[in-house]
Amino acid sequence: IIKSASGGTTLAVDWDPGNPSGQQLYDRTLTLVQKALADLTSQGIAWQLEGVLWQQGENDMLNGTYVTQYGARLTALMAKLRTDLNQPLLKWYIGGTSFKCIWGLDYAGNMRELLAQQLGAIAADPLATFVPSSNLAFKVNSQGDPHYHFGTEGILQLGEAYADEYLKSLGFDVTHHPAQFTAGLPANPGDTVRVFVMVGQRSMEGEGAYVSEIQSHPGYHKLDALQQNVMYRYRLGGGAHVSPDWAPLGPADYLHSFGPELSFGYTANRLLDDPVAVIKIADSAAFLVDWVPLHP
Repeated sequence: IIKSASGGTTLAVDWDPGNPSGQQLYDRTLTLVQKALADLTSQGIAWQLEGVLWQQGENDMLNGTYVTQYGARLTALMAKLRTDLNQPLLKWYIGGTSFKCIWGLDYAGNMRELLAQQLGAIAADPLATFVPSSNLAFKVNSQGDPHYHFGTEGILQLGEAYADEYLKSLGFDVTHHPAQFTAGLPANPGDTVRVFVMVGQRSMEGEGAYVSEIQSHPGYHKLDALQQNVMYRYRLGGGAHVSPDWAPLGPADYLHSFGPELSFGYTANRLLDDPVAVIKIADSAAFLVDWVPLHP
């Protein structure tokens, strides 16, 4: 791993190849990579560049002009580094900027433009892959400090997200496979199933509620196990984690967290005679506008 990073920088100035202003980070990064690879070569160690992991964009987003040019600048940056390193097939993994940061809350329109610019550049480049991040945990503390960046948990999850996308490109199956019912669906032909749709954002998603802590809460300790008598289907993280079929209600093994579906399903099923099913759709970084139906 060769890492080159500097906070508070823009692609329009600091990372722009050949730009005499700003921090001239492209030239510094190119030199760092070339020297590091040359060092391996001098030691007789063969190497192969596997990809560039790119996480940047907030400061361009804050500028109304920079944000509309971001896609073109990113495309140029990817092409320039491939040329200068003589790596025409160098892959890029582009990390999305989280809508949970304070800029995402205050500059939602610019954030959506930045995302569109990133996705447009990626769609035009067969060697570029998008790495979503708005589904990951974001640092919010009780002192009321502005949440500008991922905390420890979110950074660890971000690294996993990059690794997943890279491993998928190699053919590894990193998809989560939900648990199966041990004896088929807990409903028979002719039964009436009571279906509940649970929809929402951070609290419904369950950010900050950890499966590992359930056992420490008396009365709820059973909820970290699968409930084979309750059906569960879900779309979590704005689509980052989706169940392909009905599964027994339980922790979805997604970011090691859970939402109110566990205690709701357990409590409802205890007192209702009909079978219970829960459908959960959550996006922890969404706004109300994201839930408004689209019209022609």
